[in-house]
Amino acid sequence: MTLLGRFSSSILEPLRRFGGLYSSLIFCVGLFATFAGQLILGKVLSPQDFGTYILIYSVAAILSAVGAAGLDVSAVRFVSVAHAKNDDTKLRSFILYAIRLTALPSIAAALGGALYLYFVDAVSGTILLLSIGIILTWGATRSLSGILRGMGGLSLAIGLDRVARDLAVFLAALAMLFLAWSATLIEALTALFIGGLAGFLVGGTVLLRKFSALRSEPSTGTTPAQAKEWRNASLGLMTYNLTELLSSRFDIIFLSIFLPKDEIGALGILLILMNICAIPSVFIGIFIMPKLAVLASAKDHRGLRQICLFSTAASVGFGALISLVLIALKDPMLDFIGVGLTRYVSMDILVAALVIRCLSMVGTFPAAYLTMTGGHRKLLIVNFSSVAMRTIFYLLLFTQMSAAMGILAFVGAALLVSLVNFALIRREVLSAT
Repeated sequence: MTLLGRFSSSILEPLRRFGGLYSSLIFCVGLFATFAGQLILGKVLSPQDFGTYILIYSVAAILSAVGAAGLDVSAVRFVSVAHAKNDDTKLRSFILYAIRLTALPSIAAALGGALYLYFVDAVSGTILLLSIGIILTWGATRSLSGILRGMGGLSLAIGLDRVARDLAVFLAALAMLFLAWSATLIEALTALFIGGLAGFLVGGTVLLRKFSALRSEPSTGTTPAQAKEWRNASLGLMTYNLTELLSSRFDIIFLSIFLPKDEIGALGILLILMNICAIPSVFIGIFIMPKLAVLASAKDHRGLRQICLFSTAASVGFGALISLVLIALKDPMLDFIGVGLTRYVSMDILVAALVIRCLSMVGTFPAAYLTMTGGHRKLLIVNFSSVAMRTIFYLLLFTQMSAAMGILAFVGAALLVSLVNFALIRREVLSAT
């Protein structure tokens, strides 16, 4: 089989495991709703309101990892094993334990997020209440989606966690745009909350039915050994998820303390554009993960290097293509958004950021490889180091803080993380015989 044929097979087989074309389409809808909804909100909201929305969205995204307590990932492992063995007793025990495990972190995350938002922006009581609701439902939905994935409901889980919340915002933003009403921050946050609440209620109803259908047998309850295993695995994954989300949204969280909200809105638009460039990398990383686990366990270094070569070329190539399209459409795109982006960031900075972001796509393979081979601790340390370096960078250039500095710090850190991850796997994969 040719190199291209082997690579195609390595992509198509994980695609089938990922849930087929239907689940992939749902995932695409979620990504589209997220980015398109936020870009339209940048058009219909005032610059200050949009900046506050981006801040609240970022805080909720990060703290949802705390509320989920790592169960969005660990549940896939533990639930799927119990479900495959038809071990209803262990399945019921895990679900009940998951509810207890997430209760306190969810409340703490919601109240902590509200305090932070009040500190940096002194938002109104209504906005604080909506923010608390958004954080609670986001974290709970993440946990539900993990359990449902483990029970075979992949498409539903993706729809609940990746589509419902942002699709509600996208539809509301479209209505605001075409009906030309004077949109407010409260309306945008209400749409975000309703979408999240709908996902939580649907997921909760489905899980309740599945839970009720499980055989109710006499049980000794969760043993201390089981509880320790579940807790340690979940909290460890929560820490990893938290550092990953914090690394991706740190610039908005940190700079919102010092910059005006309209400039934070401009930074938010820039980050959306950078993340659009990374969409191919996200898909490729998801699709190659199962194959990487198989090849790594078999110590097939030749196969790993082939996937490394093609996944890196595809990620950078497609990212560059998207960047070229964004650059070609920059004038109509900026005219549509209308958040005063060019007032804060020159086109030279935007082009440079897109180029660096494309180069950072070389990290697609090493991140996927480390994830599938137990390298979570290494990824955690790298992500945490990225946050620490950006903090030092901002403090050293405190008087020059700006959206332009923020976007360059973001893409520069992404490139550095990719190179470090490559260095971590070089001897194990690239130099192995």
